[in-house]
Amino acid sequence: MKKISHLVFLGILTQVNALDFGAMGNTSIGMGGAGVALQSSAFGAYYNPSLISIDSKIRFGYTLGARYQQRNIDRLAQFDFKGMISNANSLVQNAGGGGAGGGGAGGAGGGGSGATANKQNVEALYKDIQDLGDIFSQNHLAITSQNGISLQIAPGGMRGSFGSLAISYFASFYANISGSSDIANKQLIVKNGNGNNYYKVDSTGNVTSSDATNYKNHSIISAIDNNQLASMATTNLLLQEVPLTYAYTFFFENSNLNLGINLKYINALFYQQRVDIGKDTNLSKITSDFKANIPSKSASNFGIDLGVSYQIDLPKFQGLTFGLVTKNINYPSFKFDATKLTIKPQYRLGIAYNNPLITFAFDADILPNEMLGFSDEPQLSQMLATGLKFDLKYLDMRVGVAKDIRQDNGFIFTTGINIFGFFDLAFQIGTKGAYDSLMPRYMALQLGGSFSF
Repeated sequence: MKKISHLVFLGILTQVNALDFGAMGNTSIGMGGAGVALQSSAFGAYYNPSLISIDSKIRFGYTLGARYQQRNIDRLAQFDFKGMISNANSLVQNAGGGGAGGGGAGGAGGGGSGATANKQNVEALYKDIQDLGDIFSQNHLAITSQNGISLQIAPGGMRGSFGSLAISYFASFYANISGSSDIANKQLIVKNGNGNNYYKVDSTGNVTSSDATNYKNHSIISAIDNNQLASMATTNLLLQEVPLTYAYTFFFENSNLNLGINLKYINALFYQQRVDIGKDTNLSKITSDFKANIPSKSASNFGIDLGVSYQIDLPKFQGLTFGLVTKNINYPSFKFDATKLTIKPQYRLGIAYNNPLITFAFDADILPNEMLGFSDEPQLSQMLATGLKFDLKYLDMRVGVAKDIRQDNGFIFTTGINIFGFFDLAFQIGTKGAYDSLMPRYMALQLGGSFSF
């Protein structure tokens, strides 16, 4: 590593904390992502293990799909690094030109001390520096595919005596591109055309003399010119989970209390590579070269999820359910050579009114969850989600809205339709567009189905 920024970045890569709560199953995805207290989902084992015992039914479901979101990667792809260097070169000529004793704004002695550079160029360069700082503080491009099958077994006699069981298989693939830089420690230090004189220019246009060592180690222009401004990490992560779920219901006079647990085997396949960023960066090529079949490291561990749901069961008012879940409470971790991946616990609460014709649900992440990414500041996700389901005999329709209060995706509108139970399509789209584009920052499409008896 030639730059301190790269050493810092390497340190970040040795400890990875992930992931966000995610989404599994079409019913919840069509309802904004709410599912912690939802009674009718075949993927209760994913959202809240206590839900498999919420009624006396056997449910089977399958789901597959993909989700796309990005932040500031589009701005990085469009950033004109070569134009910034050209602007800096013109700034040098305006700030003291030709070396010792040179004329122009540099003044006597060639050091440029006390001189003033072209104000317009200075403003443009500091605007570029500010933009780069903003880009690298929060950035990622993430493609996620969460797929699974689940069988929940809770017939009446079994549920009332032994309890309820479920067996599932969840496969979640995460592909991420994100970058980190130490721009905050860089300065605007430029050199003249023949490279004999170096100048530090502050935001007001004042010019002071500098030297080759400071230019090499601290100049943002030098870092861009030598393709050492930042480091981008391209990451593949495949998590395969096989949870065995158990839940038990305590029946009271006017309510039911359901307690559930997931004991799950987790296998993780992980790959990561780093590329340097500068004037010759081709982000489109980095993206296209990032293939899902590149060699991966494998590691396994076990995870524990705990869930509780409380149902109101009054003679004239039924169906109101409160839910709370903690996923990965044991901090499962995976070691891949020099990198350690730790999945931190995720806490979510929910409320739902489960009616045979209309169902309402609301979920909220209690704490922010760390996303897979390596920007200067941690990428966080904290979802608020709500939705409605209209259940007809052979058709049900769902609508919802969600908001990630830690990401700049705008509102996320969701919808879904289920035909004859076994064919289900759900779609999500964010209202915030990409930089200078109508392309949404967030989209998701999920295909699946379920049936119960």
